[in-house]
This record gives sequence, C-alpha cells and structure tokens, in this order.
Amino acid sequence: MSVDSLSPSHLKALGLLLEEGHVTKAAARMRVSQSAMSKILGKLREAFSDDLLVRVGNRLELTERAQAIRPRLEVILGELAAMASEAPFDPAGCRRWFTLAVSDYVAQFVLPDLLCSIHAEAPGIRVSLVTERSDTVVEELVENRIQVASAIEGEGPLPPGVVCRWVGTDSFACVGAKGHPLARNCDMEGYLKAPHVVVTGGSDKAGPIDRALSALGRQRTVALETSLFASAMEVVAQSDFILTIPAHIARHLARRYDADVFPLPFEVPPFRYGLLWHERYRRDAAHAWLRRKLVEQLQDSDYSH
Repeated sequence: MSVDSLSPSHLKALGLLLEEGHVTKAAARMRVSQSAMSKILGKLREAFSDDLLVRVGNRLELTERAQAIRPRLEVILGELAAMASEAPFDPAGCRRWFTLAVSDYVAQFVLPDLLCSIHAEAPGIRVSLVTERSDTVVEELVENRIQVASAIEGEGPLPPGVVCRWVGTDSFACVGAKGHPLARNCDMEGYLKAPHVVVTGGSDKAGPIDRALSALGRQRTVALETSLFASAMEVVAQSDFILTIPAHIARHLARRYDADVFPLPFEVPPFRYGLLWHERYRRDAAHAWLRRKLVEQLQDSDYSH
C-alpha cells in the first residue's frame, strides 16, 4: 500500500491514532473494532514505511516521522471536514492541536486568560507554546511546525504564503533599576557607555535599535544577550544594566520589578506588532477561530498597551 492509495477514512484513522496514542481508544472514537483499527495501523505503517507508533513501556509513543506528519495531517483533516459540512464552526466539538511561537512576555502575561477561555469554549483544542526565534519563525510557519507566531514590523519581507495581521503600534523605551542615573538624564554618551541587555528571542527586539544607531555611526555596549524578558529584567533590576524594549512591555515590567522607564536619546521609528500564519489556514475554521481570539486578546489585554 502506498500513500497515494490512502482514503479519507485512512487519514481520519491516522489522525485519531496519533492523537490518542492508543489503538483501542482510537477504534472507539472511529466506531470500529480494535482488530479493525490494528489492521488499519498496519496498512498505514506500510504506506509511510514507518512504525508511526512504537511501544515504550505500557504506552505507545509517536515516532519522529509521526510527529512530523501530525500537524500537516490536521490541516488536511480540517479541510476535509470543511468540505463535508457547511455547518458553522463548533468550538465545543473541535479536536485540534496548535503550536504558537511567542515571547516569554506574551506567554506569561498576555495569553493565560485567553488559554483558559479557549479551554472553556473548546476543551478539545490543545495549545503548545514555544519560544519564538526571529531567525527561524518564517521557516517554521512554511513547514507547519508552528501555526501562529507573534511578530513586529521591520524584520524583513515576508515570503509568499505567509500572512500578517497587525494589531497595534508601539515605540521603544529604556528600562533601568530604580534610581538608575540615566533615568534622570539619558544622553547619547551615557546610553552608549551603559552595559546593555538585549532580548533576542522574541522577534529580535535589538534589530531596530542597532540599525538606528548604525545610521548615526554609533554603537552601544552589549554585555548580555538573552531570549527571555524575565531573565533580562532580573539582571536589570539588580545592576546598572539597561534594557531597550517596546514601550508597553517596558511599562508593565517596570511596575512588576519596581524599575524606572526613560526615553531613548535618539529617534527610532514606531513599529507595528501582530500575528503571522500561513495561508494554508486561510479557510480553516478552527484556525480562524483561534487567531480571532488571539487578535482580540492582543487588542484588549492591559499587558498589550
């Protein structure tokens, strides 16, 4: 049996097997016998030339091939379901798995209320949060390793197929420990000489700052790079390091860590922030529902402004 000969029924069975990791449970959901599901699994293994599920102790685990197949399969099954029915999307009956790439700030402050709301309305939707990396996020969207990512404007052109929805505008500000000398008077020389913490993981917030300084023929002193806002603020709050980040994040973190916020001594253009996804999900009802919830949360959350 080859992949080309797989029927929609085979694909549905594969989706249930990968979701449940259990032949009996998958069989029950598909309303077939355990032996019938075992036979289907055998055909699927033959078609993909892979075990797909392997026994580890008392349970079955997905192989690497199965983990790679799963997000693509969910898209296909979603499209098949949409074609088979014109009924409105029902969150309560949806069973999907979405991976979101966001900064630790978004994960810690913006998303918790939303994730609770998603679970209440759509208990069958599973969400995985991974740390966003600006150098790989587009590739991960194209390859369907992630389904939604947060982004800021000015990180280069998007390739065909990647869709962006801007949800807000912001500028940059500096954060320093309470009573930091630069909080009283942040001039260019003081800013450049101060040791800087740079947050690089969450959409590379350093890029616009260093580009603006380069245009002026100047360069700051970067002493620490981290992918996490939380670790950056732990350092800033107990040292003379400073941090340059989006102003709305600066204000909230400064309140949380009892730090000072002060303006940059040079101009950096405002920027937009929003969400990225791949156009393969344009007509995917579950994905559209999820991203609508994300947009609403980014627009309404106190931590986004």
